[in-house]
Amino acid sequence: MKALKVKGVKTTIRILNLKDRGLKILISSTKWAMGALFICFLSTVIYTGSAYALCAAQEETGEWIALANTNNLDVAEITIRLQCNDVCHNGHCEPSGLFMSISDGTYDSHEFSLQRLTLSSGDWLYGVYDNGWATTYIYAKMSSLNSEQLYVTMYTEVHCWNCAGPEGWRNAYFIRQVESCIDSCGTKAPGGCWCDSLCSYYGDCCADKVDQCGS
Repeated sequence: MKALKVKGVKTTIRILNLKDRGLKILISSTKWAMGALFICFLSTVIYTGSAYALCAAQEETGEWIALANTNNLDVAEITIRLQCNDVCHNGHCEPSGLFMSISDGTYDSHEFSLQRLTLSSGDWLYGVYDNGWATTYIYAKMSSLNSEQLYVTMYTEVHCWNCAGPEGWRNAYFIRQVESCIDSCGTKAPGGCWCDSLCSYYGDCCADKVDQCGS
């Protein structure tokens, strides 16, 4: 048995119990670390109110391709992304949000924020895009006719009398990019549907197979 003095306090440690003692110290240290982690967790406010619902999985998010046979928009591609910042730290909160970017199929795209609206026709994503000469009001929701497609309708107001561009209501249906035959003619698309000559026989063609690859 060995006796140690630390700052005037007599501490006795049995050599045979040194390993057990170390284990107890380890457990105590672990409890302390977990406690500190829990306190740190409590100092961070996570998922407050509606922000929690926003950060849940959003079925509309992803990259979408317009179905050519339904498209009278000047939009070929749409991307809806979720920005989830629902952590408030030390009283500072960054808002979460849904954002849509639209493109006519070139490298030029425009992004704007979305909000959710509940109308008599259902729950919609809603956003406004203004390019200086026209304002477009965009509504989007999962199609009630085909649950795998996104329905988008837009209303455009042109601000100048001599500006070219469509006005009024226009709409289109979109499919997910991974379920499109773009770059997949003759084989299977990344999403699992087919773009070959046999898909009509098996009933597993992608929705834009004829548009992209022909019959």
